[in-house]
Amino acid sequence: MKEINMGLASLIAEQIGTEGVRDTSIPGIQVGRFSRPLLVERCTRNPSLAFVAQGSKRVRVGDQAFTYQAGSYLVGALHLPIKVAVTSATKAAPYLGLVMELDLAELSSMDLTTVRSRPTQTSAPFSRMWHLRRC
Repeated sequence: MKEINMGLASLIAEQIGTEGVRDTSIPGIQVGRFSRPLLVERCTRNPSLAFVAQGSKRVRVGDQAFTYQAGSYLVGALHLPIKVAVTSATKAAPYLGLVMELDLAELSSMDLTTVRSRPTQTSAPFSRMWHLRRC
């Protein structure tokens, strides 16, 4: 799994090159790079799947906080306002992340076999809307 994560970090670094968040040529996919911790930024996030390839960050939804680092991902199933902070990033090892927006209508129309797994962090009411997992 570490090799996959390193490969993702390399792809993100190639895509972005400079500081900040950028759209990719694939609609609905953004990549981010920060070489220092970032104070809390407020934004609204569509349903999405977010991967951290290098570094770590904290996402706050209401009073629930999710901290995740390289090799982890966070799934958000609702369009909600969030606060985001990059918590671990340096020039030598910048934060590198990828967010893929989810089209819930498209996903619900697919015939998917789901695997039940226990999230690494749960608490009501967000436990059914957010899922944090280590790859």
